[in-house]
Amino acid sequence: MSGTTRNHVEASPRNSRYVFENFADLQPRSSPWLIKGVLPARGVAFIVGQSKAGKSFLAIDIALNLAVGSETVLGRKATPCGVVYIAAEDADGCRGRVAAWRTKYRVKGRIPFDLVAQGLNLLNEEQVADLRASLVEASDRFRQQGSRLGVVVLDTLSKTIPGVDENASTDMSTAFAVIEELASSIDALVLVVAHFGKSGGDKGIRGWSGFDANSDATITLEREADDPNLRTLTIAKVKNGIDGGRLAFRLEPVGLEILDEDGDELTSCVPVYEVARDRAKGRLRPMSNHEQIVLAAVEHLTDHGPNDPQTINRHGVTHLIHAVSRDAVRECAFANGLGSKTELPAAVRQRFHRALDKLITRGRINVEGSLVWLL
Repeated sequence: MSGTTRNHVEASPRNSRYVFENFADLQPRSSPWLIKGVLPARGVAFIVGQSKAGKSFLAIDIALNLAVGSETVLGRKATPCGVVYIAAEDADGCRGRVAAWRTKYRVKGRIPFDLVAQGLNLLNEEQVADLRASLVEASDRFRQQGSRLGVVVLDTLSKTIPGVDENASTDMSTAFAVIEELASSIDALVLVVAHFGKSGGDKGIRGWSGFDANSDATITLEREADDPNLRTLTIAKVKNGIDGGRLAFRLEPVGLEILDEDGDELTSCVPVYEVARDRAKGRLRPMSNHEQIVLAAVEHLTDHGPNDPQTINRHGVTHLIHAVSRDAVRECAFANGLGSKTELPAAVRQRFHRALDKLITRGRINVEGSLVWLL
């Protein structure tokens, strides 16, 4: 090979996916937002909270405000978009919440909001491929209506990973990768509704720690112990933004003008927002370890059974509850550290009943006869 040819080969540029930007040339880029400073336009975000904290009510309110074209959501500037809401848990309840929102705000006609009532297994490749293709079709349909598919809500995380150990890093990291891929494939935000860890909000999203670490944004939601109808949301994490912002809301009952089989009007609720409390003042004593163990037992049995679904009416509001046996709660709590085999059974029972009474006072559970349920 001649020297000229060799030099020519050596000078040929090498193709690479990597681009090096020099210090002097770097320029900042603004990140697009769905809700400025709260939810990014793309990626994976979470709404996480206790059971019965109002997570689905909040997710539906955010979704419908974006779909109807509200200029502000959660008090922040918003970018309207289409929404697909996958109600993998309690689809009928979600239908009622949407109907209540529609009634309260007198919204008529079609908006770019679709609800999917079918279940989803994120670890089932066939189901995920079907969903991905369906979302692409929904995106095209929304585009023809003059809107962009901007948000897909998964409600809830636990129902989209049926039978999976939520602490198993292999399965859970795979599930998160599937969620990320869905978001990327439709160039949108996937907003996941999830539960706190068993010991409360300080443990973050229940199960695999990678959810907290890899999320683009996280909104936490808690009920105030001394005012259970008051929910406080906190912007716990937001990439390229400032976290720590807080807002509160109460659930306002709305009649749906539809009667059940007993002739009672069906009802649901919508969030009504207010300024969050100053938590530096008048904060109640945190839950004791015994209360946390008993509450975790109720939450576990509610999610995983055995439980008894029932419809109850409280103050004119219809609720679907999943009641669990008081005896099953005591056994589960005992197995998780409420007592030991060396203690007298009477002492453990007394400890259990004290914890139940305190959780009732806090507005976290209700007890009627042999049944217990989350509030």
